[in-house]
Amino acid sequence: MPTKAELLERLTAQQLRKIAADEGIPIEGGMTKGQLVELLARKLRKDVILAYVAEYTGEKLAALPTPTKRRRRRKRRGAAAQVKGMEFEKRVARWLAKEFGADCELRVLARGKTSKKPYEVDILANCPAVERRALGLIKRETIKQVWVECKAQRVNREHIAKLLMATADVAEAYDEGIEEEIYPDIVMVVGTGFDSDAVALANEKNIYCVEAGSRGFRFVGRLTKEDFTGELGWE
Repeated sequence: MPTKAELLERLTAQQLRKIAADEGIPIEGGMTKGQLVELLARKLRKDVILAYVAEYTGEKLAALPTPTKRRRRRKRRGAAAQVKGMEFEKRVARWLAKEFGADCELRVLARGKTSKKPYEVDILANCPAVERRALGLIKRETIKQVWVECKAQRVNREHIAKLLMATADVAEAYDEGIEEEIYPDIVMVVGTGFDSDAVALANEKNIYCVEAGSRGFRFVGRLTKEDFTGELGWE
């Protein structure tokens, strides 16, 4: 089985810098590929590196050898779940770009007011919007940020509750100047299905719920696609 450094050597320097950004690992601008490999090999677990190498190269890599069958299966499931999550996020980002003209950034870090660790935003969708003033006669083009939580699984109430805590913390951080770039104007959850109590909480807190199916995406719950485009100011 190749070492962590040998796995990372299969990637380009640009891909290594992207991984560092995705994982919140600070790097210096003039770092060579060898330095990036050394840094990431120290910072990242091998199963995480395997997932990234599989994503960028398309190679089907063997799972990490572990002392027991149970641990080996757990490692394999973890790496597979990470790759599945990445692919799901990319699919959602393509839909947002096509349907709403969104400029999407994946796995962005946002600082909160109370949390010491930054939150990871699965997709930060910058959607073109229109602000209307004076009875709708004056229009101004702007951007609205949509915090999109992606779940390649069925969404439950706990998922919604955790998202509410994260977005509220980041919003407070923005208001106080702690977070300077990200403010969740609109919050959306995309999953492969939703429990009824998850939708009920999302309805109460004005969170958009979107179900991703084999034939496309559909809004579920109280808030509709028309509500979403209305928040963007689209006629």
